[in-house]
Amino acid sequence: MYSVAGYGKMIADRGRMDAYRAALRQVISSDSVVLDIGCGTAIFSLLACPLGARRVYAVESDDAIQVGREIAAANGYGERIVFIQDRSDRVNLPQPGDVIVSDLRGILPLFEHHLSSIIDARRRLLAPGGVLIPQSDTLWAAFVQAPELYSRHFGGLDQDSYELKMDTARELAANNWSKARAISKLHRLCRSI
Repeated sequence: MYSVAGYGKMIADRGRMDAYRAALRQVISSDSVVLDIGCGTAIFSLLACPLGARRVYAVESDDAIQVGREIAAANGYGERIVFIQDRSDRVNLPQPGDVIVSDLRGILPLFEHHLSSIIDARRRLLAPGGVLIPQSDTLWAAFVQAPELYSRHFGGLDQDSYELKMDTARELAANNWSKARAISKLHRLCRSI
């Protein structure tokens, strides 16, 4: 899961936040019910309130939702936002959402069950004629080989350290994320010319 500081970094991305806010502004009316899936600290839930949303359901499985609850109360939106600490595919709502917003653009776009949760929410929790934000996305990926970064990340977990099998620790390390800067051989070659 993300740290509160990690959520803060995503909120600080003005291009991203302005795009989400503009999309919400286009579809929220005074009668709208908004569902914010994977709300984290509930920034989209909070933005939906001054845009006129009648009811907002903020759904998040991580404890970061408690921060969102406190921020909502501090801003006078505590009564309008219903906070649900669970995964959306295990949630039933008293009414479907006219708008479902979910951030597919976090640090890890395919994090955990995100896509299957959105598919489920669109089928079960979105009102007929409702809007899903974002409606589409493009994910770019490139395969790279970075032996130095790999070695730094896995350290002594990739070999049989001290004649001990380290498979369990290596699997845990491999299913985690870390940020690193990789410089290509072509970039090094160009710098040396």
